[in-house]
Amino acid sequence: MAGGPQPRRITLGGHEAVALTVREYEQLIASRRQIGGQSARVRVLAQQVKRTEQLLRDLETLVAVPPPHHRREPGS
Repeated sequence: MAGGPQPRRITLGGHEAVALTVREYEQLIASRRQIGGQSARVRVLAQQVKRTEQLLRDLETLVAVPPPHHRREPGS
């Protein structure tokens, strides 16, 4: 994120970490939940697209193959 706040880096037990305020942490968790919900919706939409594509292929097949013509016999 250009121009956003720079993370505060700290060292804990010899490992580099990033320090967040409680508010920043809560925003991070809220963003993760939001992204999780969006990715679930994207999965559902992708499944719907696949079903729709299959339906379209089935319809194209039905339109491309003319139905058999039944000739009526005279007197029937």
